[in-house]
Amino acid sequence: MSMEELETAVPKETPDRDALINAELTKSGKTLFARDGVHPALPGHGFYLESIKAAWAQFEAIKRPSAAERQMKPFFAPTMENAKMVEIAPSMLSGTWDVVGETDPNGNFAAHFGCRPWVTRTPGSKMSFKFSGSQCKIYDLLGPACGQLWVTVDGKRRPAPVARFDSYCTYYRLADFLVYAGKEGVHSVEIELDSCQPSRQPVAFRLKDPEKELATPKYNGTEWFPGRIMLVGAIVED
Repeated sequence: MSMEELETAVPKETPDRDALINAELTKSGKTLFARDGVHPALPGHGFYLESIKAAWAQFEAIKRPSAAERQMKPFFAPTMENAKMVEIAPSMLSGTWDVVGETDPNGNFAAHFGCRPWVTRTPGSKMSFKFSGSQCKIYDLLGPACGQLWVTVDGKRRPAPVARFDSYCTYYRLADFLVYAGKEGVHSVEIELDSCQPSRQPVAFRLKDPEKELATPKYNGTEWFPGRIMLVGAIVED
């Protein structure tokens, strides 16, 4: 069974290439589980089905606990009852920002965010807010022209910026990154767009002509598209 990342990883799959890879794997006695190391191919779904069927027989043999026993100890100790997604208010932003418009292709992500995302392409632009709680993330986009961010929590800046770019960034997609996870309390957050863009080399292996394509405007920029703040807690108004 093979779960390696192959040349067919989205968005460059072709039926001919898949057939060739399957033929090569068959010669070595392997089965293609996933084309991209994540999403199962058709045989992969079969493996999942067989494992569930085998496990189900074992589940049936387990003595079921009473309702009282089930409520004695939580599976996850930190409470998540205060988890929520918060819309980004204009008062949280400084520098140069715009709301992503309807004609922008990334405007389609509004359906996932529940609101239109913001965008800045100007280094030094910031998002600042306070929250009371134990966890915070930013729900945003990764993409070919995205930049990197300096994250400061409670006055402590991370030693390295957070890149909004990875080896799949031939296109834009939903993502998130951790801002804080720790003690319950009131925490201040500042996120600043860096003047440098992250290395584009992680995506080079997906391109036909990396040197030429990485020099195009598609892969050059310092964009950031935040959509929502994800909290276990609540925003603290100044």
